Order: sequence, then structure tokens, then C-alpha cells
Amino acid sequence: MENNLQNKLKEKVMRGVYLEYGKNWALQNLPYILPIILFLSLFMLVSVSDIISNLSQISLASIFNFILVAMRDTEVAVQIIFGAFLLSLVAPIVRSAFSIAVSKSTPLMRAS
Repeated sequence: MENNLQNKLKEKVMRGVYLEYGKNWALQNLPYILPIILFLSLFMLVSVSDIISNLSQISLASIFNFILVAMRDTEVAVQIIFGAFLLSLVAPIVRSAFSIAVSKSTPLMRAS
């Protein structure tokens, strides 16, 4: 009886440890996980076969116009997820492009 109670307590504690570890891992890797989750959620909401069949019927020059019209006429949820997907891809690139490494040994310049 007592051994069974200890095992249940141990399982409950370890479940909490694994949950905390998983949460910390997900938060550390969020820039990699978020685009994947958003991309997979788009595939759940969008019919890829219909898009491919419609793309095969138009000329190469009008693909950009097709994409704009398709995004305009789609559901709001898909538009929001697609915008979040693009933002999750662009934000790390912009952040790294505009980050300036500052050395600690460089003295600060003061205005005279």
C-alpha cells in the first residue's frame, strides 16, 4: 500500500518535471517551433489540391495576381495565420540584420 502511494507520488512529481522541461525547451526554441506550427495549421485549413489545380489553369505571368486574389477571398482565420507565419519568418531575419554587436571594451562616446 505504502509502496503504491510512493510510486503514484513519484509519477506525479516526474510528470511535473517533464512538463516543466518541455515548457522550457519549447520557449527556448520558439523561433523554430512557431513557424512550423503555423505552417501545419495552414495546411489543415487550406485545400492544397484545389490550389494546385487552380494554379495549373493560369499562366505563369498571373501567379502573383492569383495569390493576391486568393488571399483576399479567403477566410479571416487563414489570413491571420498566414500573416503570423510570414511575420514569424521575417522577424528573426530583421532582428539579426539590425542588431549591432557592441564590444564591452569600446569606450562610450560622449557629446561635447
